[in-house]
Amino acid sequence: MIHHIFKMAWRRKKANALILLELLAAFLVLVAVSSILLHNWALYKTPLGFNYENTWSVQFYPAQDWEESTRLRGVNILNMLSQMDEIEGAYTLTFSPFIGYNWNDYVTYNGKKVIADQNGSSDGAQQGLGVTLLQGRWFGPEDDGQNYRAVVINRRLKEALFGDENPIGKHLEAPNKGESDTLTRRVVGVFEDYRHKGDFSVPGHLMFLRYDINNKKAWFNAYALVMKPGVPAAFEEKLLNQLNAAAPDWDFDVQTWSQLRRLHINEKMKSIVLVAIVGGFLMLMVCFGLFGVLWQNVTRRTSEIGLRRALGATGSSVQDMIILELVAFAILAVIVGTILLAQVPLLGVFEIFDWGMFFKSVLLSAVLICSLTALCALYPGWMAAKYDPAEALHFE
Repeated sequence: MIHHIFKMAWRRKKANALILLELLAAFLVLVAVSSILLHNWALYKTPLGFNYENTWSVQFYPAQDWEESTRLRGVNILNMLSQMDEIEGAYTLTFSPFIGYNWNDYVTYNGKKVIADQNGSSDGAQQGLGVTLLQGRWFGPEDDGQNYRAVVINRRLKEALFGDENPIGKHLEAPNKGESDTLTRRVVGVFEDYRHKGDFSVPGHLMFLRYDINNKKAWFNAYALVMKPGVPAAFEEKLLNQLNAAAPDWDFDVQTWSQLRRLHINEKMKSIVLVAIVGGFLMLMVCFGLFGVLWQNVTRRTSEIGLRRALGATGSSVQDMIILELVAFAILAVIVGTILLAQVPLLGVFEIFDWGMFFKSVLLSAVLICSLTALCALYPGWMAAKYDPAEALHFE
């Protein structure tokens, strides 16, 4: 039966070329859209690597340029925040997650250079935020007064720089970008992940540098506050009152990390929904096109269908023939499209479109395109099954 269907389709290859091209284009669009959606879904389901539910961000803007008096006031405010009953831990953090700010630079070890995101924090921040330590220790007071700057790196950066070598105690080259940043970086620990760019960010290389807030060269402009369970949103007013009392000439911006995360997700979802809408619109156009072309083909084959009915073919068998022919073209389009798309992961053109994503998106798109073609063929097939043999044989 299947061999017969393909044989008939091949004999009418010129007439059916438009259907094949349309199905091929639809399949390629479906693979592109499904790979984007699957990729973002996989990122969304990947753990962030830190706790955000009970953490607040305080961004501050001093009235004057950064100087020693600014640093001292910032340290006093940090100590004040640490002593508040509602706050479990207060830390400095260069970049809060979900806000889109980023600092990356080359990290060098034994001549090997790797680009990595970098963030700075005071002692205890990673523990307070629930980041998972894999090797070594977190930086702390034991790193005071040393001839290095203590850093912790994530597992991906460790693998890129050191491979199977133990990184603990190893020194990364100093960036040599200024008087305050000439120390080598000593790796004291390795952590799992900290996807500060948000739920839809690709896990990458990351390094946390120790910010000794008591060092005169220290600079920071944000706090991360880990709140005790049950602290209400109304605490924000009390917090702002305390901050304004401590630094009346500074501006403060207080937001929960949960709020920042929702804003990040909502912003990202706009682009994802747009991709889905465009893909859905294109597929709708394909369905209309298939329906029209197939209806025209069925009309042209009225005499053939009448002859089949006159020779004893049932209406259901005629309908099945129409549907299976179109599904056969869909399968052929899937085969051709799969061969073309296999070149993408083979050549490594797009990082996200690896072999795993290739098989998932191709399988999903194949099921969808075959289902859609069968659906588009239902009505023309049903109409063909209703042809009266006597009238169909006299059709011109």
